[in-house]
Amino acid sequence: VGVDCAQVAAPPVEGQLRLSGGSRGRLDVYHDEQWGTVCSRGFDDSDARVACRQLGYCCGVSLGSGTDPLMGLGPVWLGYVSCVGFEQRLEYCPHVGWANSTCARSEDVAIDCLDGPSCLRRSVHVYSPGDTGLRIYVSGVTSVTPEAVQRSEAQGFFISCGTGCSKDSSAYLATSCEMAAGGPDGASTNSASLEPAGSLGLWSLTLDTSNLSLGTYFRLCLDADGNNTELSVGDAGFEVYLQVLGVDTRVVLAAPLQEVQANCSAGCNVSSTPLQVFLSIANFGCRAPLDEAQPAPVKRTHVAELSAASSTDSLWRFVVDASGLEAGARAVLCEDFDGPGPGRPGLAAGRYVYVSGTVVATSETLRRRPLQEVKLECTVGCSAVSLGFLATSCEDPTFGRSTAPANFQGVKPFFSVTLDATRLEAGFRYLLCVDLDGPDSVSARLQSGPSVGIGPFVAGVAASLTPSVLALPDQHVALTCSADCRGFSAGVSSIFLSYEPCATQTEPGTYS
Repeated sequence: VGVDCAQVAAPPVEGQLRLSGGSRGRLDVYHDEQWGTVCSRGFDDSDARVACRQLGYCCGVSLGSGTDPLMGLGPVWLGYVSCVGFEQRLEYCPHVGWANSTCARSEDVAIDCLDGPSCLRRSVHVYSPGDTGLRIYVSGVTSVTPEAVQRSEAQGFFISCGTGCSKDSSAYLATSCEMAAGGPDGASTNSASLEPAGSLGLWSLTLDTSNLSLGTYFRLCLDADGNNTELSVGDAGFEVYLQVLGVDTRVVLAAPLQEVQANCSAGCNVSSTPLQVFLSIANFGCRAPLDEAQPAPVKRTHVAELSAASSTDSLWRFVVDASGLEAGARAVLCEDFDGPGPGRPGLAAGRYVYVSGTVVATSETLRRRPLQEVKLECTVGCSAVSLGFLATSCEDPTFGRSTAPANFQGVKPFFSVTLDATRLEAGFRYLLCVDLDGPDSVSARLQSGPSVGIGPFVAGVAASLTPSVLALPDQHVALTCSADCRGFSAGVSSIFLSYEPCATQTEPGTYS
């Protein structure tokens, strides 16, 4: 029997795409050993370009829904796809999860993929040249960090500038680069010179931002030749936000009524400031729109309500509904200084806020031994592939201050992880860090972060040899240590007796 191997198609693989008709038609995606479709909601030309490049074409456009007469089969696998445009595969773009949309079959998206000269010939028109009256500033700046800062008399920036920047160059911040440096109070800074920052094309800039208006975006204005007059000042193409708040909260539960604490050193007044805040998934930033029709997980929360403020207005508390955010993702606190006014939200200062699905249930003492069990509760996002470990920092665990990760064991909502604590230093309280989708799963995209609650304390004391003491001064307590019981600064450890659990006495990463 002769077999023509060239006619035997290779079996589809996870995430593979196909079109219903040549280079144009309904878009299908293969997942979980089944072909399905992609929803047209939010699917634009950026998403189509990624899909077409994955299919081997150079570019493409979205045709929306209802343009393909052939009805799709299988589930609607993807919805609310939001590609930037440079992703290698469609499944790598942000989306609401596999089969997690409410799209109808009539909303299956179709695309038109193009190749070769067709990509260049799209919408070609012939016009006569003419002066638009607009002036375009050509900037050599390719990046500016940080993009959000607080008030400071010496705020540093790093500027990447491949061409056009030199030791003669100067720059400043202003609400518009039509404004000169050192202009009206709160609207611009003084100009400062660029200094070489060690590597080719990298420059440092130090500006006094202490008088700039809070909650405002400022443009980076560049004068490439400084005091020379040949070149003019122009907009470098980047903006910097002046922050109002600094977030203090490390973690929230993916649930309603979560409190977020933030500090404000200047400019905050409860009675006169219409300040509003919300949590947004870090990948989407503070420009993520609030889409009431989008099913969970959502990109951002509703505006949080002000719960309380300290008597000095320096510590603010907000209550936010985080139940729609995806457990296991990192969020940022976004602030809108003028509330419902025309101003744009900006990124608050401080660290990420981790959206956790877990609550640590073991806060008592652990020993520096193998097979130490830590219990936790989890109602959303946890499975057998989820991992847990102890560390003083979930974002940057270091050797000697963290355990190796271990898989969750148990049945929802009660889980446990069994860890080897022999590498941990005694005398520290540790965070229970979790990675809900694990590091090796096909769709692994969530980050590790802390659980809600106070984590376990790792003690160097192995046992107390004193069963009781009298209610008198100078009572002797004898201990045995399995680890070095000397303190880090004073040379000796200190102990205390308490009616309350010792877990309330120390924060993660501190020595008792």
